[in-house]
Amino acid sequence: MKIKCLVELKSKDLKNFRTELLKSQKGKCLITKKKIKPNHVTLDHKHSLKDGIVGEDGAGLIRGVLDFRANSFEGRVLKLYKRSGLFRVLPLPLLLRNLADYLERDYLPVVHPKELTKYRLQKLKSKKSRKEKIWK
Repeated sequence: MKIKCLVELKSKDLKNFRTELLKSQKGKCLITKKKIKPNHVTLDHKHSLKDGIVGEDGAGLIRGVLDFRANSFEGRVLKLYKRSGLFRVLPLPLLLRNLADYLERDYLPVVHPKELTKYRLQKLKSKKSRKEKIWK
């Protein structure tokens, strides 16, 4: 996305801008899609790198108003994405869509070896409680 002209938002206008932008979002966080409590509001922007050019690839530009917790989560996801090296494999939006699909998959009916002891103990407890019910 190539932007020809950028608007310079002054610090003194920040609060009003955030309020108006939140109204245009119907009071909802763009990530959670839930109403944002007044004390949870933050104005999100794409951070620019030290040597980066503001405006290039969205660097330094505002994306929207978010719940501060969603903003923090988004920042951590971006940082981990970069640190993990997955940015070399596929774009983050595609990775997140794939992750969502994966998390919604059905589980296999196979117990992981690290969970076997716990599983076996639970089975024993279950058998004992069934026996107790029979004898009562």
